Amino acid sequence: MNKILETITTVFECASLWSNNLHGRSAFEENRIEGFAFKVLDHKDVEAIAAFNAKRGQKYEEVVRKRMMDANSYLCFAFIDETSNEIAYTRWTNSDSFYSIPLRKEIVLKENEILTLDSYTPPEYRMKGLHREMNIRMLNWLMFEKEITKVYMVIKCFNPHLIKIPKSLGYRRVYTVVYYKKKGFCEVFKRLMGKVNK
Repeated sequence: MNKILETITTVFECASLWSNNLHGRSAFEENRIEGFAFKVLDHKDVEAIAAFNAKRGQKYEEVVRKRMMDANSYLCFAFIDETSNEIAYTRWTNSDSFYSIPLRKEIVLKENEILTLDSYTPPEYRMKGLHREMNIRMLNWLMFEKEITKVYMVIKCFNPHLIKIPKSLGYRRVYTVVYYKKKGFCEVFKRLMGKVNK
């Protein structure tokens, strides 16, 4: 199955826009994850968040610094390791119009709408339930602190495990785009020919 999926993703790109209507919704049930504190980061945390993202590369560190300086459009939610006081997980949102590369289009947001962006967990903090719990805490915070009524998320297709948490939290698919990679067919053909020649 993995080989089939690998071949499909070599030839095609696919992404979907999902939406979660929070209007009139009650709070999601939060769970305490021992040793981690939820925090909304602000400009005072710019050095800590830049250092956290430096591990992902200089380009991303620069993107993060720009986002932190634009507090009107971007929010960064985090889990902090209470033992080391280091950032263990981040989740970004944008409340302004945003160009989505996977969808190849501008997402225009109305008042009280927000788009969730990337999240990151370093390898040492994975498999602790931070991702699911962040999605819950973030939705509750957006509902009750910012009075957000609709949250959008872009999910790349061909990764079924990425859909499980959003669906369980009430996200629904709005639309999907599929396009093929110009060099994709050539790449698959080269792989096939390589196997035939062995």
